[in-house]
Amino acid sequence: MNSRRGFFSESHGFISIPKDDITWIKHECAERHHELKYGSGYSEAHERAQSRYDGYPWENKFEIKLRGKVMRFSKTDNIYKIIRITGSQDNILGVAFDDKNNSDNNIEVIEWDFPNIDKSRIRTSKEEVLEQVLSGLESVNQSLGTNYKLSQIYFSPFDSGTNSVYNLLIYKLIRHYHSGNEFKEV
Repeated sequence: MNSRRGFFSESHGFISIPKDDITWIKHECAERHHELKYGSGYSEAHERAQSRYDGYPWENKFEIKLRGKVMRFSKTDNIYKIIRITGSQDNILGVAFDDKNNSDNNIEVIEWDFPNIDKSRIRTSKEEVLEQVLSGLESVNQSLGTNYKLSQIYFSPFDSGTNSVYNLLIYKLIRHYHSGNEFKEV
């Protein structure tokens, strides 16, 4: 029996998903299920989900707090990830960097396919994520005087992309990377 967790992409083969990320996604799904099934508020749903799946599997590992929100940074192979945890809306974004000298501007946008998620509720499109990430990338490159380029963007289509959240996430991820801060290797 194969114990690897992840999904298969025709262009990239098997893409591994770290155990902590899967635990967090299970927590988020259980939380939302409880809210929908029982009409509960966030606090009740969170407590119920927390009893089965840890909503903070990376606690005190490579994170920053910003106005009461937690940003966590991790890395798997060449994919750098940022996870934003607010309580009511959580998001995950992964990117692979491209060669700065590469003039080709083709960025592949990949939907992470997490198990045990209601796939009938797509909340964010590839186009929306790409637009926000490119805007944030342009902004952070201008701010830092750099020329970071991406070859791939990973996201969960089940997260909400409201309030230009992916613009913020790529901005924070690039600044974290550029400053030489660490990413938890998972």
